[in-house]
Amino acid sequence: MIKIGLIGFGTMGKNYARILKKLNNENLCVFSSISDLNPGLKFEAEKYAKFYQDYKEMIEKEDLNAVCIVTPAQRNAKVAKQCIQMGISNILIEKPIVPLAYLREGYELLKLAKEKNVRVMSADIICYDPATITLKKNLNKLGKIKAILTIRFGKYPYRFTDVGVNEDLLVHDLTFARYLLEWEKFYVKSVIKHPFFRETQIDFVSIEAISQSNVKLIASATWLSEEKIRLAIVIGEEKIAQINFLDEKKSLRFLPKEMIKQVNFEVIKRIEEKEIGEAIPLEKYEPLEKEIKYFLETIKNNETPITNLERALETLEMLYPTIL
Repeated sequence: MIKIGLIGFGTMGKNYARILKKLNNENLCVFSSISDLNPGLKFEAEKYAKFYQDYKEMIEKEDLNAVCIVTPAQRNAKVAKQCIQMGISNILIEKPIVPLAYLREGYELLKLAKEKNVRVMSADIICYDPATITLKKNLNKLGKIKAILTIRFGKYPYRFTDVGVNEDLLVHDLTFARYLLEWEKFYVKSVIKHPFFRETQIDFVSIEAISQSNVKLIASATWLSEEKIRLAIVIGEEKIAQINFLDEKKSLRFLPKEMIKQVNFEVIKRIEEKEIGEAIPLEKYEPLEKEIKYFLETIKNNETPITNLERALETLEMLYPTIL
């Protein structure tokens, strides 16, 4: 049985704890312990597992063979390297693996992981969303992919100041595009970016990028919206796919290319009333649970995760032109 510990019990760490406790109860793993630098979290953390303030003490005493790291991004690589040196052989790290300014540390981690034969998975949750998975399975319906358009807007994340919107939100959409295209690399041709409310990170960014197979990606992300928006449009030669990742009805829509040539009020009305195109229902599950279950499966089956450390670092490096 996989014995797993959680490093970091902040906002996102608490979501991990909730899921790990559930998987523990389903006998999919043994969730033994949580560590966080803040001793004030002990009471809440121990509703899920034993609490430690020092993750190194937790590793020494709990005999773990896997950890989830959900710490501030600038600490991720350092914590992961220490875990490897202490004998942990399976690590899941919340994205971004490192801030862009810490890419060198990320590649040092990759080198160490390869030397020690350690499995390191990046928590790129977009790849485990039911809409993304369903689109990938039905991608052939679109014909040759010509372009991918994404919008990812949200409220200002006052809880952290170590990364910009490029590293927090835009990385999801570049990962989404790479996943659909079998991890092709993209070249960023142009960038619009601005730090409206921060001095060291950007809070608005828009990029135009081109893939190795000449697929265009146009992606915009910002923290300056009161409304949370998560949209993607994938344009193929035969059909167009539309995804609203926050749609409660959870369906993926395919629109015929002929419709695009004759857009008018009546056509738009028929689209809104879902009279045009094909709607594919999606599975209903929590993407984070799917992600963690997949991590456990890669350990049991001794497989390399699709969202592995090397691919995560490649994606971040492609975003380097967006750094402030």
